[in-house]
Amino acid sequence: MARTEKLSFLGISAFTESMASMLEAGIENSEAISLLRQKEKSGGALDQGLQVMEGKLSEGASLSEAMIESGMFPDYALEMVKAGEATGKSEDVLKRLSSYYAS
Repeated sequence: MARTEKLSFLGISAFTESMASMLEAGIENSEAISLLRQKEKSGGALDQGLQVMEGKLSEGASLSEAMIESGMFPDYALEMVKAGEATGKSEDVLKRLSSYYAS
C-alpha cells in the first residue's frame, strides 16, 4: 500500500462529491481520477494518492481497491465504497459519504 497522508474529512467530502458527480455524468473511474489529478498541485500528498489510484485503475482495479492502495481513506469510507460497488449504487454511496464527512 502507498504511504500517503490520510485526507481530512473535508478532503474526503470533496473527493467523494466530485467522484459522484463525474460518475453520474457517465465518466469512468479512471478518467475521473485523471481529471482530479489535473486540478491538483503536482507532487502534493493528494496528487501522489491520486497517481497511485490512477495506476491501479489502469490495471483493472475497482475504485475501492484503488482507494485502499492510495492509503488516503479511512476504513469506513472504503467499506462503504465496496458496498456501493457490490450493489450497483456507487454514486449514491459517494454522495452520502460526502455529506457524512462534510458534517
